[in-house]
Amino acid sequence: MNFELVFFEDEVRDGFFVPAEMKHAWAAELEVLSEVDRICKKYNIQYYADWGTLLATVRHEGFIPWDDDIDVELLREDLLRLIPILQKELPKYGLIYQDHHSDPGYLFTHTKIRDLKSHICEQNNIDVNYEYRGLFID
Repeated sequence: MNFELVFFEDEVRDGFFVPAEMKHAWAAELEVLSEVDRICKKYNIQYYADWGTLLATVRHEGFIPWDDDIDVELLREDLLRLIPILQKELPKYGLIYQDHHSDPGYLFTHTKIRDLKSHICEQNNIDVNYEYRGLFID
């Protein structure tokens, strides 16, 4: 993906300061989403935006200024079909599929697609035992 340089500048959005660092995280997450989108299209699997991502699209025409991830949803049957595909396809792009089956230290019920070329340590410190710490989409 190509981003205009202005995308990465600090700004105040809806009265909330958004630093360049957050915008770099958003760009990395959009890159991950782009790969997931490509794979889903290739295998005819539907997904949709949810939670803060859906709200942000409607209310903020982009990201919620304080939100730090992208949330997507699938029907369970589509997810079960997509998991082995992601496990095969994602490593080619420096990405990894993560859930409590693939990573025993993972404590959430939702899955993540992580960018192994990046590093993030979530503030809640719940991820201290994770093998992978890259930026992610849920």
